Amino acid sequence: MNNAATDNNTSKLSMRRTLLTLLGALGAFGVLTASYATAELPNGSIEPLTTVSASAEAG
Repeated sequence: MNNAATDNNTSKLSMRRTLLTLLGALGAFGVLTASYATAELPNGSIEPLTTVSASAEAG
């Protein structure tokens, strides 16, 4: 037979592990977002939209 006390304890540990995993994923996403937001991009890395569309029409 299953012991109700053991099942309840396992459920609490599983929920705690799930919540900690979600918090860890949220923290990692926050760190990646912050590093992307504060990154310094090179000045000439993005071409203006008018240049891209003009070269596409010519081809």
